[in-house]
Amino acid sequence: MKTFNNAPSVKDQLINTMFPLIGEKNPANKTPIYDPINKCFNTDQYQSGQGHLYFKRVRFSECMAMVEKIGLYHNWEYLDTIELYRYNGSKMEMISEKKFNKQFYNSTLAQETATTLLSSFIKENAEINNHILSKGEADEMAKSEIEKTYKMKDLITSEKRDLYMKQILNQEQ
Repeated sequence: MKTFNNAPSVKDQLINTMFPLIGEKNPANKTPIYDPINKCFNTDQYQSGQGHLYFKRVRFSECMAMVEKIGLYHNWEYLDTIELYRYNGSKMEMISEKKFNKQFYNSTLAQETATTLLSSFIKENAEINNHILSKGEADEMAKSEIEKTYKMKDLITSEKRDLYMKQILNQEQ
């Protein structure tokens, strides 16, 4: 359906976002799609010249986001990078990152790596701010926050999720 000035209607725009026309380049590039199996949003999909598919898995909690950069080759998933972001009051900012060398994807490895990265961040900031943490306290705090990102559907409002997603995706342009 076209409007009087031949521009696509709102319904057409919505349908074209969810179901891009055949032959359109990078159809799911900026369209976050919820993946209930992995408990994340998949977005930023693109295909390399060699035919490999790449995308991001994004998870949120109330105060942070976890981004996994994934590569697909044939039927194998590779973990390329894990990034952690925090909300600093006005925007999302990256607080930690770990790159992998085409590591076969393993959800346990991803979750443990994110927990270790966040624990290090918590320890460093506690030390800088003269806070004393008991042994293992930073690890428990990090584990709890990362676990919250896997339960995001129940913990975060859609408005906040949309704001975080937009900020994370626009950061790399």
